[in-house]
Amino acid sequence: MNLFPKAQTFKGDITRSSSLSPLLLLCLEISVPCLSVAVYLKSGVLVYIFIIIAIFPIILTLYSYVYFMRKNPDALRSEKYNIEMKKMELLGSKDKPLNENEQATKNPKLI
Repeated sequence: MNLFPKAQTFKGDITRSSSLSPLLLLCLEISVPCLSVAVYLKSGVLVYIFIIIAIFPIILTLYSYVYFMRKNPDALRSEKYNIEMKKMELLGSKDKPLNENEQATKNPKLI
C-alpha cells in the first residue's frame, strides 16, 4: 500500500540530473513523512525529534545549493546541458566558428 501516491509522481517528475537531485529526493523521502508524523502526534517530545529529523535534509540541501552556487555553478545544471555546452565548445564559438577547412581534434583510437 502506497501511503504517498502523489510523492511517487513527483519523484518521477525530477528528471534533471544535477548535484542536488539526490538531496532533493532525500528531502522528499525523509522530510515529508517526518513532518506528517509530527502533525499527527501533535504534542510531546517525539514531535520535536521528528521536526529536527525533517529539517536536517532541508538545511543540508540549502547549504549544498549555496556551496555549489559559489564554487561550481555548472554542477547545478543538468548533465544534458553540460554535455551540449561541451559539444558547442569543441565545434567553435559564435565569434570564432570552426571553418570547413579546419579539422576537429582527431582521436587516434578512431583513425
